[in-house]
Amino acid sequence: KYELGAKANLDSQLTDIKAIDCSGFTRLLIKKGSGELIPDGSMAQGKWFIDNNFKESTLEAGLLKDGILRLAWLPQQPGSGVGRHVAFILNGRTYESRGGAGPSSRIWTGKGSWQSKCRVFVLAHPK
Repeated sequence: KYELGAKANLDSQLTDIKAIDCSGFTRLLIKKGSGELIPDGSMAQGKWFIDNNFKESTLEAGLLKDGILRLAWLPQQPGSGVGRHVAFILNGRTYESRGGAGPSSRIWTGKGSWQSKCRVFVLAHPK
């Protein structure tokens, strides 16, 4: 399930994790998939992708079914209570841990209350 601030031991089996937030989910899957250790927390993660020169993409590119793994990062919005968020995008779908659903997937539209405010980074290209 989703729980704000919930993290997983990076050596955990996925089936042993009872609760995880969006940045913990992102950090865990990147570590398991690539061996790369990224910082915890969505703001630190967004800064890490910028500082490490990951190619910035577009909201519309997230709609493509091109096999390219992208990351959607919602920075803090000035003057709003909108929380920060981070999610993977692959072939027009998100893969994320979110309130009310936990680890799950939904359609990426690039529109709406949070998706339209995201910055999108390219993580990996298909071989």
